[in-house]
Amino acid sequence: MKNKNLVNDIKFWVDQNIIHCSIPNGFEEHSLEEDIEALFFNAISTLSNDRYMPIMIDIQAVNFLLSVKLFKLLSSNALINTAVLSKTFLVNSFVLKAYLSLYNFTNDPIVPNAIFNNDTAAMTYCDHKIMVFNALS
Repeated sequence: MKNKNLVNDIKFWVDQNIIHCSIPNGFEEHSLEEDIEALFFNAISTLSNDRYMPIMIDIQAVNFLLSVKLFKLLSSNALINTAVLSKTFLVNSFVLKAYLSLYNFTNDPIVPNAIFNNDTAAMTYCDHKIMVFNALS
């Protein structure tokens, strides 16, 4: 693990060419009112060193409704889309995974969003995105 960055209680770091983001249990909805997209974009830009990398956003610690709001905000954000290879969301339940997957399917994002409730599957997905990107570059 390298390049740790803690911004507004949201922890960002890079490990194995993947930007990781962990949203803590204490994260509150009023924090969404702040310029969270700029916060994410700045953290991603700082950690990626101008390279396209996937980001894994762990929202397992927050409640269902806040998870949905975070997903809707981050999954389709144009500014964040310009800075990442793909976005992977790690959730805490199958119900939330199914709900977000349905929402994601109906919105057809430009940058791929993937939703997992398993760390290993999420890492495998990110590794695959890196491998495909590097093969095409």
